Amino acid sequence: MIELKVASYNIHGGVGADSRLSLRRIVGVIREINPDIIALQEVGSLDDISRGRSQFQALARLTGLHFVAGPTGPGYYGNAILSRFPVLENGRTVLNYRNREPRGMLHCILKLDPNNQPLPAARAGSHSTNQGHGDTREAHEVPEMVIYATHLGLNQRERWTQILRLIARIRRMGKLQNRPFLLMGDFNIWWPISRQLHYLEKHLKTRWHRDHTFPARWPFLSLDRMAAGGSVEWIECSRYSTALSRQASDHLPLVARIRVDQN
Repeated sequence: MIELKVASYNIHGGVGADSRLSLRRIVGVIREINPDIIALQEVGSLDDISRGRSQFQALARLTGLHFVAGPTGPGYYGNAILSRFPVLENGRTVLNYRNREPRGMLHCILKLDPNNQPLPAARAGSHSTNQGHGDTREAHEVPEMVIYATHLGLNQRERWTQILRLIARIRRMGKLQNRPFLLMGDFNIWWPISRQLHYLEKHLKTRWHRDHTFPARWPFLSLDRMAAGGSVEWIECSRYSTALSRQASDHLPLVARIRVDQN
């Protein structure tokens, strides 16, 4: 078994509880957590492509992690996955609904080599793939995992449409390649007992792990959640609350420790 620290974090475009934009605070929180894998939501800018793209690039550079960008538009805004493990493959699923805010789901396949080391910060790219630092073994000896990062809509009807597409994509990926998966993100479902959450659990054959993460200063809602499929064992899952994380965004990060079977 390989033990991992994973996290999901809605960074609110880098705008903190004090309404000040500071990407360095977000990077500071990520460094405090020191995750093996982290899914980010609300990265970039909805209305400025240049500013949005530069935020994705800055996160890659400042964290020094393998980085996959999943902008949804109309600017350069959306999800991202950062990992200390090499990225074998990545893709995006469009979850747009009518004239609502563009939404999407980003996925990547990671090679979980426990000997792998993070990229030097100066060499991190906007979507680094197949770097393989520290990997001296054959690929078939190293476990692989699919990571999904998403941010669903605020409207219930919108979310149902997105949930159906999300399930279809994950099922299709599962049929093609039998790998464990981890689904993380901001699902914008306010109620702890929800038909939508139950539907996702039933059709993905999984169970939710959560904590109160919103709003950051006085968290009482569980908008951010994680679920896994395949040979994944949960150790713990909780919000990450520090002086910095309570200031850096309107959400607190959700952090978990899991074990993945290496066979």
